[in-house]
Amino acid sequence: LSIRRQRQMCIRDRLCIVADGMGGHNAGEVASSLALDTLRAEVKKTSVETPLATCLADAIVAASHAVAAEAQADSGKAKMGTTLTALLVRDGRAAVGHVGDSRLYQVRWGNIEKLTEDHTAVAELVRAGAVSEEDAKGHPWTHVLSRVVGKGDVEVQSAEIELEPGDRFLICSDGFSDSLTD
Repeated sequence: LSIRRQRQMCIRDRLCIVADGMGGHNAGEVASSLALDTLRAEVKKTSVETPLATCLADAIVAASHAVAAEAQADSGKAKMGTTLTALLVRDGRAAVGHVGDSRLYQVRWGNIEKLTEDHTAVAELVRAGAVSEEDAKGHPWTHVLSRVVGKGDVEVQSAEIELEPGDRFLICSDGFSDSLTD
């Protein structure tokens, strides 16, 4: 998504999402599709007066409940889940909502900044100081998710961002971000 200079910068309800179904688990593609559909529907239902970060976080929690309900209803989907990273743009502001290890980057004035933190077991160890950044790269828990959409009430990382002309955003799954350095 690129924010361009316009006479009036008024971009309404642009929602960009990456949902990456959990590999190695049944129905990851079902979880990601259901999460996307639920998130879009929930965002559409919210009032424009609702703060963007609240709107997005609440919609992600609703998506998590929808995925959990589907998993409970069908034993073949019992362990399904997905990551979810979203950017909601409205009226010159943006909100980030994030669960898992997909990422959102912002490019502003030539600087790239990672706006999300990975929700993996090894990332939690790094933040706690138990494992170094260097040791984390080859750690066996690198892709073990500590937060996932599909487990009911999930803690959503969310924030609001003031947009500036020229801002660009990249939302990507771990399959992309793992192949590059920040």
